[in-house]
Amino acid sequence: MNKHLITFSFLFTFLFNICSPVVNTLKNVEVCTKRFAPNLFFEFKNSLYFEKKVNLGQKQLDLIFPAMDIKNFKEKGVLTEITKLGKLVKSVKLLQVKTPSPRVILRINFACDDILIRWNKLEDPARLIIDFFRKKDLNNLQNRGRRLLQAKSKHSKSIKKLINLNPTLYDKKLRILVDAGHGGQDAGAKGFFLLKEKDVALDIARRTKYLLKKNGFNAFLTRNRDQTLTLKERSELAGQLKADFFISIHVNAVPSISKASGVESHFLKSSDFLPPSRRGGFLFVSNQKDKKLAKMADMTLKNNIDLSENLALNIQNSIVRFLNNKNIPVINRGIKRNTFRVLLRSEIPVALIEVGFLTNKIEAKRLSTPYYRQLLALGICNGIKKYINNVRKSVL
Repeated sequence: MNKHLITFSFLFTFLFNICSPVVNTLKNVEVCTKRFAPNLFFEFKNSLYFEKKVNLGQKQLDLIFPAMDIKNFKEKGVLTEITKLGKLVKSVKLLQVKTPSPRVILRINFACDDILIRWNKLEDPARLIIDFFRKKDLNNLQNRGRRLLQAKSKHSKSIKKLINLNPTLYDKKLRILVDAGHGGQDAGAKGFFLLKEKDVALDIARRTKYLLKKNGFNAFLTRNRDQTLTLKERSELAGQLKADFFISIHVNAVPSISKASGVESHFLKSSDFLPPSRRGGFLFVSNQKDKKLAKMADMTLKNNIDLSENLALNIQNSIVRFLNNKNIPVINRGIKRNTFRVLLRSEIPVALIEVGFLTNKIEAKRLSTPYYRQLLALGICNGIKKYINNVRKSVL
């Protein structure tokens, strides 16, 4: 009897393992290292369930993905991509485990034991974002100040210093990176009069850069021609240039002809990343679980989001006010929280501006003219100037 039970159990496990469907697929993986905290980014086809395990003695992190196929991970170059983390990583492996249930294990062994890992899970699309902080870097962040200020919001009456203000905020030319959305093979939105988002965004970005330089800022473009750039390349350029702000210019559209119109601005949605509602947390690759480090990492992110909200608000209001003063009516669609990848990637204040709708005939007609594009660039530039002046005045 026992022999039959063992045979049945073996057959059941065997059939379960070979018949269990793959319920999710890895679409993309990227590592971004040219930033303060190296970042690992996964995107999946369906809603993600995963498990995580840290082995402190081995300085090891296991990311466990049930009901997924190791071939999929290999095809997407997961091992090659994670080796880009460089000196942080000692070794990386992919394992396919079939008992007690099928799963893929991504095993990362670290070369050091002072790593704080922050993970966040997002939906629609399904993404897993992992940041790797070194203790010494977080300490340096606190000591240097890095110009992190708590931005003015509806919850605070004034902008206050969070940590030691870097005096270069006053006496140097701020470095502003202006991003023209899409480009090259990615045309972006299309609309009336054969307009393409990539072309309109580039022209406005060029005009904005010129105006910023004219006002004494060090301004740069992510692209100065019609070329294909990944979002990773755009965010890494901000790190290489040591930019202080990042402005991404886009043009809106809807799937069909519509009366939808107006200007809107976006900044990073904080609820997915910060307590009490975040879908994530911290892991310590250290015997000392220093909660102060986790708090410091949260503080850094929160204040960057606050600064981004304030930046988006100033640009949004400036564009609308400037156009109205020119007797050009425009709908103010306000500022919105979002998880666009360009917002997710940024470690500096970032605002994404949608300057109008190519699928609205009246607005597309305006966007086709150099005059209107110049007005938009002036509105963006004025908003940036007002934001910077407000920050400076608040701490004097």
